[in-house]
Amino acid sequence: MSEPRQPVLETGHDAVDSALARLGELDGVPTEAHAGVYETVHQALRDTLNALDDDHPLDTDSNRRS
Repeated sequence: MSEPRQPVLETGHDAVDSALARLGELDGVPTEAHAGVYETVHQALRDTLNALDDDHPLDTDSNRRS
């Protein structure tokens, strides 16, 4: 018997919510196919973070710790 999946909570950020919703594609998919879905979700989340950095670049000199 398989355990019930935890519901994916919405973050309120459309791109993140869309990426996390893809995890629902794992239901009924053989384990060996999970890696492709995880890679797709991971890349979407990385792209979202990178876009945030592009919108608000950090001043790395002032954020460095001595």
